[in-house]
Amino acid sequence: MLWKLQEGFFLEISCKKVINLEQLTGNRKLLRHTIRRNSWKQRVFSMAIYILLSRLTPEGRKTVKERPGRIKEVDKELEDIGVRVIEQYATLGRYDFVNIVEAPDNETIGKVSVDLCSRGTVELVTLPAVSVESLVESLNRTRAEKMSPTPSGEDKDV
Repeated sequence: MLWKLQEGFFLEISCKKVINLEQLTGNRKLLRHTIRRNSWKQRVFSMAIYILLSRLTPEGRKTVKERPGRIKEVDKELEDIGVRVIEQYATLGRYDFVNIVEAPDNETIGKVSVDLCSRGTVELVTLPAVSVESLVESLNRTRAEKMSPTPSGEDKDV
């Protein structure tokens, strides 16, 4: 099943990979099947944002010192699982890295956490994140629902 992400990009749910529209139109048989199957409906798939706070173990620090490129190799492994690294920062203090990632669901990010931590080179704290705009919109919507009168004309209990 394909989900439209943005103009020209689709997410194939069966294997959770992003397909460029040019790749899709290059295979006319697949395109016809997809169009027929989805009846031209456009479904928007929204990826969740997560913050990964990473602390290297002694073994992880040794690996990064000997092979700094390993950091980018892990990013590629995440993409293969279905997680996109949006931003990545090396930090001083309690955590060595702060990563902002996009994942389709909690199960996928849970798989990433277990996979990375089981290697013994990193410890993670994973935080789901919501944009401030989404939070404000949600709070305003909840407030409006509480303030609107009930159909019988009586006030709702707050």
